[in-house]
Amino acid sequence: MKRAVTRIVLAALLAATLMFGGIVFAAQEITIGLVVPLTGGSAGPGIALQQGTLLAADLINAQGGVNGMMIKVLCEDDESNPVKTVNAVKKLISVNKAVTIIGSNASSCTLAAMDEAQKAKVPLITPSSSSDEITQLGNKFIFRVTASNSTQAKALVDYAVTTLKLKKYAIVHSSDDYGTNAMEAVVTRLAEKYNIKPAVIEAFQPKDRDFSSQMTKVKNSGADGLFFLAMYDPAALGAKTLQQMGCKVQIMGLGALTDVRLVQLAGDAVLGTINTQMYVPEGKTADDKAFIKAFQTKYNVTPNYYAALAYDSLMVAADAIKRAGSLDPIKIREELAKTKDFKGIGGELTFDSTGDVSRNVKIVKVVGVNPPSYEVIWPK
Repeated sequence: MKRAVTRIVLAALLAATLMFGGIVFAAQEITIGLVVPLTGGSAGPGIALQQGTLLAADLINAQGGVNGMMIKVLCEDDESNPVKTVNAVKKLISVNKAVTIIGSNASSCTLAAMDEAQKAKVPLITPSSSSDEITQLGNKFIFRVTASNSTQAKALVDYAVTTLKLKKYAIVHSSDDYGTNAMEAVVTRLAEKYNIKPAVIEAFQPKDRDFSSQMTKVKNSGADGLFFLAMYDPAALGAKTLQQMGCKVQIMGLGALTDVRLVQLAGDAVLGTINTQMYVPEGKTADDKAFIKAFQTKYNVTPNYYAALAYDSLMVAADAIKRAGSLDPIKIREELAKTKDFKGIGGELTFDSTGDVSRNVKIVKVVGVNPPSYEVIWPK
């Protein structure tokens, strides 16, 4: 299959070359910058984001590219470090002449790099950064493919209160931009819709690995629901700590806890954990089946939500470039802003006036450990 795809891509490239005076000039390429963490503690999500982006580029190029031009993805590793994100975005724009940037993963990194994109007037599409602040600063060159923390919090809090009938809540969150904003979104929804105040709100540093203090307070509070708002690795440690304490509480998260590594690290300590999500590889539609098959063929693994969000990010960028009929980043931004009901792998995408996305949110539950497995529990 790889040989067949290669032949198609080569044929497209040959057809797109221009012959003049015996010299072969390659047709113009579309340079897309990708900034994700490929090393460090967030390398797992970053690699999945890279894989999803590259798969989308492969499929587009195999079908002749965009307006006859091949997509070239240039990737920079930001190590989930905001300073390195800024430098990577600067390089991709000024040196590599990227017409659109996809990235980053961490909200803190995207927030740091947004101004650079706006100064250069180049669109920045974040697949997975969910902090509400990202689309609240008036930056006209930022677009987000995942749902914001407040959108996810509404779905999860409503489910916890009305369906699970949980009465008392604790919140443990990382102190970074993502965790703090996620905490604020959950607190706001609990208060405004249900007049509920959390019994416990505890923060921790992203690099912390001892959660005995926070989990002791959760246990002593008598909470029956715990919003653990962080990446999968601290959540796994927190869940194992609760299990060792004999504390049974419903663990809930926004987006980041739907990761097989949560289950691999924590085992049955996270059985029953629920989490918001934009994509689950169910294969219920022809497009999803084709995406899963192509991803498994290329990478020998099943795509996760990071891969799907990145795939959709490049696809929506390519659609905007096609409609713009130009590689002018300003014209591409204008077409991105007009995106409505774009058919992505994770559902239809529409950007509002702030660059935020309107899309459906799912709630999934960890139902198996070996192998890790999930079930969509809402909507049914």
